[in-house]
Amino acid sequence: MSVCVTIRTDKTVSPLSIRSSISTLHPGIEIPDCGETTSHFYVPGKSIRAVELTKEDNGYEVRILIHSSRYDWYIFRDLISQLLYLTDGKAYLEDDDDTPVNDVYLEFSDEIIAENLKNDYSSTKVLSRKDNVIIFCVNRWICMGDQLYKLAGIDDSTPDDDAANRLEKYLLSVQWDRPGHVSTEPPECFAKMRDKDGQMQKVSIYLYSDDNPDRYDYIHYEPFFSIYDADNKDGVVIDYAELHKIAPSSWSLFDREQYDCKPLTRAEFNDFMAKAKKYDIRNNADNNDEDTSELDREPDIRHIHIDTENTRVAVDVSSGFWDLKQGDTLFHIPKFIEFQLIYLLYRRKDRISAAKLLQSSFMGEMNVEDALDVFEKTHTPEPLTQPFALSDLEPLANPENGLSLLSEGQKVTISAKRENELLKLLIAKNQDGLVSWFENYLIANGYDFTRDVMHKHAINLSTCYFNFQCLDTDENDPFFGYDKKKGIIRFWLVMIVLCSIIMLSLIILIK
Repeated sequence: MSVCVTIRTDKTVSPLSIRSSISTLHPGIEIPDCGETTSHFYVPGKSIRAVELTKEDNGYEVRILIHSSRYDWYIFRDLISQLLYLTDGKAYLEDDDDTPVNDVYLEFSDEIIAENLKNDYSSTKVLSRKDNVIIFCVNRWICMGDQLYKLAGIDDSTPDDDAANRLEKYLLSVQWDRPGHVSTEPPECFAKMRDKDGQMQKVSIYLYSDDNPDRYDYIHYEPFFSIYDADNKDGVVIDYAELHKIAPSSWSLFDREQYDCKPLTRAEFNDFMAKAKKYDIRNNADNNDEDTSELDREPDIRHIHIDTENTRVAVDVSSGFWDLKQGDTLFHIPKFIEFQLIYLLYRRKDRISAAKLLQSSFMGEMNVEDALDVFEKTHTPEPLTQPFALSDLEPLANPENGLSLLSEGQKVTISAKRENELLKLLIAKNQDGLVSWFENYLIANGYDFTRDVMHKHAINLSTCYFNFQCLDTDENDPFFGYDKKKGIIRFWLVMIVLCSIIMLSLIILIK
């Protein structure tokens, strides 16, 4: 099972120091999220699951997860040892807050590590007979079960210690020896489906087209599976369990649920699609629920900075709409319009454009002036305690559902994790990088646009995100733009200074 060690200390070590220290012991170690609240450590080719390091108020927490490799355990104990050295702290086991760990290498000796690997196998073998046990590894999910053990060369007669070694070897092979890691894992913007218990579940997406039949390396497990023919604009959604009845013969399971997949010919795909249509759950009236793409959301109030005049507005970004009532009529204002109204009313001071936006959005049905009055009373600016800076920008994406941006009626949802990349580009004032980011995001998530259309959508999405963050792309914007007037003044000041220096030099030489 997972093991956690807490290091109690008053000292905080810089992420760079931690990286440098552990890299000395484990050359080639990867720390993709170094410096965040929780960082993950793994070595390509040697790790199955990443070791987690979390900064806590009273020190650090180091955790290793079930079915980690032997080498992950070496990283685990070395990381604890290095942190104890860097912080002068003391280490405690998760289930023993009173007795410090005096010798990390004795507490997690090679023999104890081997025993933990054996226990991991024994416990999961029992659990996987009743439930679908999934472990989240460095490169791929793994669905545990009899099929996986069979592929690893394990049967009921295999001793547990030998089985644990075979399982570790096989899991390492699955993580690192496959040709690639492009899967059918769904992007955050893809709609979810409601299962028989009423829970919203993700859908694994297999997208096929004649010009790119080799799009995926493997089939990623989710409760539902979607097959979409991009050329004929035809698709089905089935329970993932049904996939095992119709999977192409060239695909092979690498665990209990997931397949290494090879490209299909058009004839093979058509046969696959025809079989899948027999199990299409969208033909079931019980599943034709208009609300299946939406999740119930908990309130989640965020603050966004809206002005250079040290003000901000509180906005609930967890819900998809802002409700505005006029008389007996309730208007659902989409979130992207709400943000644009904030942008126009508070940053641009442009009430006319805000009125036109509402007018066009609701086809003249609402009393726009009354709507703006209600909006401004509801979205009251508050003073900031310190001057606004780009580094103060906060993520707006809801952790569960992401942030929906709009480009010519096309909704694109950015996940909360990916928004951090956008914030870094904003803070670096990298507008070109922002457009490139959106182009790559659209391509990676299966949007099939031509190159020029893709670029246009990327620009639209960049502008939309600027508006969401209440920033501006104007050249006179104090954060992102280039102020021509100030630029000209600076240029002539520099020229005057240079001319003065030259004149003084000539006078001195003449004398």
